[in-house]
Amino acid sequence: MKPALHSPTRYLHLLVELLTEQGLDCAPVLATFEVQREVLAHPEAQLPPLQALMLFRALADLDGGSDIGLRVGKRVNFGALGEAGRAILACSDLHEGLRCWAEFYPLIAPSLALEVHRHAQHTELRWIPVRPIPYDFLLIAYDMAIGGLDTMLQSVIGKGWGKAWGGYDAYFTSPPPAHAAAYARLTLARVHFDVPGLPCLRLHLDNDALATPMPLSQPAELAALRQRLQQRLAPTPMNGHWTAWVQLMVEQANGEQPGIDTLAQLVHVSPSTLARHLRSEG
Repeated sequence: MKPALHSPTRYLHLLVELLTEQGLDCAPVLATFEVQREVLAHPEAQLPPLQALMLFRALADLDGGSDIGLRVGKRVNFGALGEAGRAILACSDLHEGLRCWAEFYPLIAPSLALEVHRHAQHTELRWIPVRPIPYDFLLIAYDMAIGGLDTMLQSVIGKGWGKAWGGYDAYFTSPPPAHAAAYARLTLARVHFDVPGLPCLRLHLDNDALATPMPLSQPAELAALRQRLQQRLAPTPMNGHWTAWVQLMVEQANGEQPGIDTLAQLVHVSPSTLARHLRSEG
């Protein structure tokens, strides 16, 4: 399976930090992959996706814990996201911040799309794979997403936010992992597994929390950051990857078989365009 065409190194940097604090020596693994630790630390640095994936796995093997994605995710703060993190902090309130996060998510984790849907009682955040990605690593990506969101919500609303707003619900279409008990470390998260649907992570957040002001709201800085970030946004071609992505979505769907109309909508192409890409790949 061919992964996305580029991969940020921020998560590798956080993983190395975590392992080093545990007394594990990452230097031999980094040397094997010919990667310098200083390169990983740059918030905008990227590696070829296959190299990044294999490096993450090799480093994670030093730890051996199945909850490694959750622990790395808890270390994702606004600073780790570079200019995208600064833009989120510069928004007026949490609702605008979440929409800003979703808009620039291709720069944060290009294999996933983040959607924000506001309903009458709650707002749903939905992480959906939009590039082919090995399934085991997709589950790690979900853990990093929910861990990072939990940390950022704490920094915006405060550590007592769960009691004030009732916490949040997280829905995984995958079965409970070996580290299911580790989700109790999140801030009043109610986690549900084996939820029917396409492979995704959904999170429901109380609408009352969305009016929380962002701590560094600066409209002028936000406008300048958005302009720079939008210049970096560009459609990532999936040439040669369409079949692998469709296989991922069909094989990992829980309790349903998505049609071509549903799949095409997820990646913002017409059903006929998706069918043409699949035919071209045989």
